[in-house]
Amino acid sequence: GNGVQMLRVFPYGAIQFSSYEVFKRILDYKSEGSGGSVVRIAAGSLGGLCGVVSTYPLDTLRARLAVHSKAGSDGYNGIRQSVRTITAKDGVKGFYRGLMPSVLAIIPLSGLTFFFFETLKNFLLKHSIFRVQEIKHGDKKGDYISGENVRFQLRTSGKLLCGGCAGALAQSFSYPLDVARR
Repeated sequence: GNGVQMLRVFPYGAIQFSSYEVFKRILDYKSEGSGGSVVRIAAGSLGGLCGVVSTYPLDTLRARLAVHSKAGSDGYNGIRQSVRTITAKDGVKGFYRGLMPSVLAIIPLSGLTFFFFETLKNFLLKHSIFRVQEIKHGDKKGDYISGENVRFQLRTSGKLLCGGCAGALAQSFSYPLDVARR
């Protein structure tokens, strides 16, 4: 079960974050840059939805292996055998059984996570020691960009702080849905 979970984590994160960026650009373009919070929540929700739907078969495998391997059930003694068992019993749709509760839980969780992350990131970029000026490219002296073209980026510690707080806040708001899903 843990091996399948580890196989699921990387593609889930990659799909979720890359989808978020694509949807954010599309929705921001459609709203002519005035979407703000709504764009962040919608893009985050859609990114989470893409990640869950894409990797749900691996989540199904993980859950079946965890439950059935403890009970000593036949047909679930490894990934390959589990895939054969699920396919023989339910076909491909067997890998998506239980998807809807996960979708209903991930939409607010993912939307709120990206909303809180972007909101906290913007706040820290304006008001904190967690930012650093970007260096002007091509400048042999390595001077910082000056004047109106000054841009900041978050230090790694700032990104970690934003990510941790965003996850905790989003989970706090969406916890009741997660309990209902399980």
